[in-house]
Amino acid sequence: MKNFRTIFLLVLMVNVVLFFGCKKENKSHLLNLTAYTLVPLEPENEILYVTLIHAYRMKESSIKTQTNVNLFVCKQLYGIDSKFIFDKSSQPDKFLFELANQNQGLIINRSNIKNSKIKSVVVNVPLGFKIPKKIDYLFGRLERMQD
Repeated sequence: MKNFRTIFLLVLMVNVVLFFGCKKENKSHLLNLTAYTLVPLEPENEILYVTLIHAYRMKESSIKTQTNVNLFVCKQLYGIDSKFIFDKSSQPDKFLFELANQNQGLIINRSNIKNSKIKSVVVNVPLGFKIPKKIDYLFGRLERMQD
């Protein structure tokens, strides 16, 4: 009976370690935007075409001096540059988080791009997430392409 108890406890401990050890944990990260470039949108282009690579949902915070944002890592459809799209909406469209990693084409309408004087934002990203040194960003809202 003692061996059964020992084996049971050992199996339970291994399962607990695997469950909590393999869980992908996100961490809030303060991102200073002065080190990055705001995306210029040419006056003749009403729409920016992008492919969604990753989507990270904002984490609500009680600190009112911080700007928490949803982070969408995108690649410009007709180019090689990656872009950070910050969405301040606390409830962005759910389909965006379902489409991440599926190379889905999306658009950003000029009317949905916000001019923002915000100098830093808080993003909720995985612990090992590397923020590139040179990346363009904008504040806006992603939408599906219309057929």
